[in-house]
Amino acid sequence: MARLRGGTAQTSPTVTLVKGTHHGGDVSRCREALSGHRVLALDCEGVNLGRQGEISLIQISTPSECFLLDVLDTPRNEPVVELAKEILEDDNICKIVHDCR
Repeated sequence: MARLRGGTAQTSPTVTLVKGTHHGGDVSRCREALSGHRVLALDCEGVNLGRQGEISLIQISTPSECFLLDVLDTPRNEPVVELAKEILEDDNICKIVHDCR
């Protein structure tokens, strides 16, 4: 789908759902697609987000790709959670977040 922004047509980013162990290829593809990007868009969905809340979905995007990391009820040692942790803790990546609480 093309959108008009600032007088030029832009296409919507490709969206990929990334789940746990059984979808290891998706985690590898996500890691590869995000590597080298120094600025990423970030959004989290969950219940009572904050220190005591629970994240269920993490959206990480580049200008051309969007990855939805399904982390609901996923053990911390799963590749998808480890990938999210790596990105969130990397001080060399600027994360753009709107309405962060």
